[in-house]
Amino acid sequence: MNADEMMYELGFEKLENHCNEVEVVYQRITENEIWRVFFFKSYGLGYVNYSVSHYHWFENLVEWKNMDPYVDMELHKAIHQVLIEHGWL
Repeated sequence: MNADEMMYELGFEKLENHCNEVEVVYQRITENEIWRVFFFKSYGLGYVNYSVSHYHWFENLVEWKNMDPYVDMELHKAIHQVLIEHGWL
């Protein structure tokens, strides 16, 4: 199974042409959650790093709050596969 398929099984879609600084972005949006995985080049170092963000909608506050992104093993494997397939690992 390739990286896109692994991320898709976890509910993520790949966003194309996000911006120049970011190589690849995967996003999962539900009714009250947004998850994003950004793969970006570290300036001057020549390698790619990644960042995971998680936002949750709180009805009582009527706003999105940034949450700690706890990455489970399946998401970790999919992120690792993205790095491998793009030659970044």
